[in-house]
Amino acid sequence: MDLIYEGIVNRANTNIYKEIIIKKELDEKLGIDFNTESLKITDDNRIIFPKMMVMSIKPNGIAEKHGLRLGTQILKIDNDDVTPENYNDFMKTKHIFKILLNDSYCEVYQTLLRENKFNFIR
Repeated sequence: MDLIYEGIVNRANTNIYKEIIIKKELDEKLGIDFNTESLKITDDNRIIFPKMMVMSIKPNGIAEKHGLRLGTQILKIDNDDVTPENYNDFMKTKHIFKILLNDSYCEVYQTLLRENKFNFIR
């Protein structure tokens, strides 16, 4: 079991970056809910879900159409750091933008959801 756990920890802590281009209407948001605080997932604090991680995706929304996944962390929009505090400003002022994502938490988060071990309510 220790070997499996170490594999999960390593996967969650190895960045998997990708960039996508988003095109949307001004004031339109991505159609996601994200966590605004870091969330400690394991007792030993080796897996911590970061701020700006996609916790839910609205069906047929922009995020779903552009392939964002549950557990994806939003890092940057047009090379600027994204935070819970400035996310709405980006959505109000950007029509077309490049978004930098980190997919390293996707498998862990989706597994926890599938196994009913995690419940995110917004």
